[in-house]
Amino acid sequence: MSKRTRKRYTPEFKREAVSLVTDHGYSKAEAGRSLDINPNQIRPGSLTLAQVRQIISDVVNARRTAGDSNLHYLDGLDLFGEADVADLPDDLHPNAAVMRGWGNASETGFSGPVASSHR
Repeated sequence: MSKRTRKRYTPEFKREAVSLVTDHGYSKAEAGRSLDINPNQIRPGSLTLAQVRQIISDVVNARRTAGDSNLHYLDGLDLFGEADVADLPDDLHPNAAVMRGWGNASETGFSGPVASSHR
């Protein structure tokens, strides 16, 4: 069985696709045809993973500043970075060795990149 590869679009391409709908009056179907992509991939208002990480970090920091010392934030990039992509057998989920590494690291407080250190 061959592995299906996912198309990757640049941030500029994504902004252009959304702009066709939000700024230029295209329907999602028209924009999809114009760019030769599935219209369901055009999601105005959606957040990037980097934006979600920043929002969560900001909220945790605000809550900690307000006195919630039991709330902590661990950035997923501290667990798994670009160097660890080979450990994603389906391009999404980490393999068993990485999961075991995370389990072991949780006992010591996750110091440094965890995935590549537990192969």
